[in-house]
Amino acid sequence: MFRRIVFSMLFFVPLAQAADIEAPITQVTLYPGTATVERSADVAAGTRFLEVGGLPANFDTKTLQVQADKGIRVGQILVKDATSGSEGVHPREKALKKTILELQDRIEALDIEVRSASLVTGYLGRLESGEKMALDGKALRGIAVGIESAGKGAFQRAQAAEIRKRAIKEELEKAEFDLAQLQSGARNFRRLSVQLVAEHAGRIRLLYQVNRAGWQPTYRAALDSGRSEIDLERLALVSQKTGEDWAGVKLRLSTGQPQAFREPVDPQTRRLVYHRPQPREELARAQPSALMAAPAPLRKPEAKQSDDYVAPVIETFGAYATEFEVPGTVTLAADGREIAVSLGRQAVTAAQRVQVTPSLQRFGVLVAEFERLPGVWLPGNIQLFRDGGYVGATRWNPVGAERFTLGFGQDDLLRVSVDRKVLQDGTAGFTSQRLQRKVGDVYSLTSLHRNAIDVLVLEPSPVAQSEEIEVERTFQPQPVGESWKDRPGVVFWNKTLLPDETWKIGVDYTISYPKEGSVSGLP
Repeated sequence: MFRRIVFSMLFFVPLAQAADIEAPITQVTLYPGTATVERSADVAAGTRFLEVGGLPANFDTKTLQVQADKGIRVGQILVKDATSGSEGVHPREKALKKTILELQDRIEALDIEVRSASLVTGYLGRLESGEKMALDGKALRGIAVGIESAGKGAFQRAQAAEIRKRAIKEELEKAEFDLAQLQSGARNFRRLSVQLVAEHAGRIRLLYQVNRAGWQPTYRAALDSGRSEIDLERLALVSQKTGEDWAGVKLRLSTGQPQAFREPVDPQTRRLVYHRPQPREELARAQPSALMAAPAPLRKPEAKQSDDYVAPVIETFGAYATEFEVPGTVTLAADGREIAVSLGRQAVTAAQRVQVTPSLQRFGVLVAEFERLPGVWLPGNIQLFRDGGYVGATRWNPVGAERFTLGFGQDDLLRVSVDRKVLQDGTAGFTSQRLQRKVGDVYSLTSLHRNAIDVLVLEPSPVAQSEEIEVERTFQPQPVGESWKDRPGVVFWNKTLLPDETWKIGVDYTISYPKEGSVSGLP
């Protein structure tokens, strides 16, 4: 059980002297454009004071919440804006500087090891070059063996030290880059001081909202055409530039908009008052005083962000918020980079067909269709794979679909050709007051597959939108349906095409319309 206290006003007064208590970020709920950050701190029985530093200066103070375990009472809360000059450096900056110093010390220690090995190899080199020494033959042989052994060891130590130096220098460069990135932005931060009465040991949780964070749904679908099975994975692209890194946090994604609250308006009585016209002299005298009585409000300059980062947002929303919990923990730096997190995957059985619209495309597309899966499915980009190969990426909008349909690229083993046998324009009627167009096409589909395939052929036939237009249609064979997916005029045929089989479909249109005027959309 937690006691929740929400503060809409914060007191900016000097903080009492106290040591910072570690309150790391443990959970983040990510919304489109904003995030709710949760920090946790364990307090011992008898604790009277809790102070947390390094909070981002841009968090919304009106959203600050303090929750405490049972047996812990929360008193006065103080928040103070701090800068690197007034309250020391940001904890992240302090940690990076400490890391840089440690790495530099390690490099200097390795430099000493390299120099000491160089002294040994230099001395041995002078011996090898014949430096004057009074030695007998036996002593000379011993010295030669010693020189060889010592030289080999010195060179090996120098080489190992140089290898370790390269690895440490890479760490040093990364730490220096992170420090420069941190110091290049706003270095203001906040410190939070909470007075407590802790009768028992327990936990304090701090919650607040920050901007410049968001997420977008994305998907990955892999079709195994031999098994007619799709591996569908739901993912999310997340990024943030809130001013604080999220390291090893539990991440939840929400479609809600926590800052979309609006106070309901209570309408007042609308009273109509008639004002008599004033003489022009009185009106002129009244205008200056009216202007002085109601001066135009001064506009405050808008705060500008230091960069052009835009947090990812969701394209559409449902009637109510939906939350997704990311398995495990997530680490996300506050540098605007995007990472993909998996929200789950599942295998589904799909019905495959080759879909062809010969009047628009001279090829077929392999399409897989399957039952709509439970849960909320938002529009997003989707990556498509077929039999282990990458097909491409497209925008997928599953909202409102009774069944899910995905296209998995061109079918190269279905040959499609179009033969236009009739194209005639002329006049119609005894008085020749109408124009007429006759169009006829023959579609030929040949399967080069080794197995039978299901083929769906679509034809967007002309539909008259005005009573002045007359359309006669002839199909051979007759289509299976007249309105594919409730689209008027889109007729379709279904057929199981055997290997090496050729299927022909004939379409003929006669369109007549008044001679005066024009018709758009003619085939």
